[in-house]
Amino acid sequence: MRVASSRYMTTSEPRTSAPLPPVESPEARVETLRAELEAGADRARQAVIQYEIGYVTERALGNEPQAVREYLAAYNLDPTFRPPLLALVSIFERRRSFKNLVRLYDAEARGATSAREAASALADRAILMADQLGEPGEARGLLEAAFQQAGEADDIALLLEHQLLAEGDRAAAIE
Repeated sequence: MRVASSRYMTTSEPRTSAPLPPVESPEARVETLRAELEAGADRARQAVIQYEIGYVTERALGNEPQAVREYLAAYNLDPTFRPPLLALVSIFERRRSFKNLVRLYDAEARGATSAREAASALADRAILMADQLGEPGEARGLLEAAFQQAGEADDIALLLEHQLLAEGDRAAAIE
């Protein structure tokens, strides 16, 4: 029997949809993923699984040091798989671990799939060198390399101009 109203259509018949399965705990999810990781032979697939273990460990379990180890393992399984590298960058930026960030930006530049991605990683490293590590000369060199590599992109040109002006090289900045 159906009851209709001007706004809603309802039925008095019970719903027949199946109940949702219980949600797996984060610990159980990690164990399931570890079993899947050990059963697989494809390194690219293993990297994805290892990354997921890191993600659950970081976000659901709140264990950042262990998540870093998981992300590093994922990156080492497949350096072309970018999510673990980006997750590591995010963690080390939050921690303000500048020496680790330098290494990660270098790895990001080496593993870039396009000149634009490589230039972006060089620009990130240049900003770090100038702002946090007090090495404006190295920052300038990195930005010049990024500018050439990115096909003279406007955003990198602006960063380079800012660096040149910060160094007091107005003539070079005007070029």
